[in-house]
Amino acid sequence: MAISLELPKKFAMNIDQARQAALEVFRPISRKYDLAEHEYPVELDTLAALYDGLSAAGQAGAGAAGGRADAEKKRPEGVVVNGGNMQSIINSLEASYGDVGLMLSLPFQGLGNAAIAAVATDEQLERLGKVWASMAITEPSFGSDSAAVSTTATLDGDDYIINGEKIFVTSGSRASHVVVWATLDRSVGRAAIKSFVVPMDTPGVTVARLEHKLGIKGSPTAELYFENCTIPDDRIIGDEGTGFKTALATLDHTRPTIGAQAVGVAQGALWVLAILFDVGGPFLFGSAGWRLVPGHFAERHGLIILIALGESIVAIGVGVSGLPLDAGLIGASLLGLAVTCCLWWAYFDVVALVAERKLRQATGRDRAALARDSYSLLHLPMIAGIVLLAFGLKSTVGHVGGELAIVPAVGVLGPYVGLIAPCIRATHSRCASWMDEGSPIP
Repeated sequence: MAISLELPKKFAMNIDQARQAALEVFRPISRKYDLAEHEYPVELDTLAALYDGLSAAGQAGAGAAGGRADAEKKRPEGVVVNGGNMQSIINSLEASYGDVGLMLSLPFQGLGNAAIAAVATDEQLERLGKVWASMAITEPSFGSDSAAVSTTATLDGDDYIINGEKIFVTSGSRASHVVVWATLDRSVGRAAIKSFVVPMDTPGVTVARLEHKLGIKGSPTAELYFENCTIPDDRIIGDEGTGFKTALATLDHTRPTIGAQAVGVAQGALWVLAILFDVGGPFLFGSAGWRLVPGHFAERHGLIILIALGESIVAIGVGVSGLPLDAGLIGASLLGLAVTCCLWWAYFDVVALVAERKLRQATGRDRAALARDSYSLLHLPMIAGIVLLAFGLKSTVGHVGGELAIVPAVGVLGPYVGLIAPCIRATHSRCASWMDEGSPIP
């Protein structure tokens, strides 16, 4: 029996939403927080609130809870509900495609939250399920050997006193709580290891320093000190006597999403590599040895223009949102759509046709040079012009009847500058002019 590796169609909307968040929320601010390494990305608060709403509605996947909340919901007899874990993996993958550091910085999505959801009792989950918790496992004296915990938790009446040092704590400086692995008795070994939920404002908890990293800079990595930190005994999560086994259950819940993060980062890297290879290939290998299929090459760049024109239409809707509807606003919106349609026609019914025809007619070095200049390079000012158009339309329709600033005014004219670019290339082309009369595209 064959096994299908395709994702079920029911995840299509989830994939689109997650990819949209990656491209429209993470990517635009990614470089900003690479430079401002330890600054908190306030832009993520809105996304976190949206995700919290989806979680409350049961549409955010199983997440760290592993579907515990969904298991309690009553459903009609015979109904099978699954895919929550896959949905969470998709969210992780697509978000990491945008920026894995910002994905790890989402409030209330810390590794400690996974620990609470994985092993906490129902009463503890009710009490601690809404906190933002990081996870403190690793210590300077050990790395992958999680059983070698040396941080101690000493029973003192109804309280525990925690002492020790933890390193590599993701979001340790931002989370409101931290789940600390500590041992009740070093001589007992793994069975004595427990997980404690410690508020970061507890006396004795100190953020010693933040690491300066080569990558994933949007997510802070902290070193924490615990010095005579006193917490009540009800902060041990998990059932009595389960010890190290319940602590490891946390990692079991999060390993698939860690793998998904790696896949998302790899997808982003491949995308950048493809762009570099597309633009720089002829320069690296020489245009004479560069082989391309004219129809596929032209179609791929046409799709890029199509997406850019679609964004300009979206910009019109964004510009008029929240404004009272009147004749001026309707007229401005229709004119904006007309401008976009004219650009659509100018590219797909004029420029694209003659450009592909000329590319088919050219051979060898001339074809490679024409493809490099007219497509890989000169499509960049086209796209930049359409982006300016989107900005100009958004500002224009939002200020009907008022004075328009110079930048939006120039933005409305931006695409026409881009359409002139191929003509400039044509006047210097050894392949003759683009706009001459020739035979139809074969």
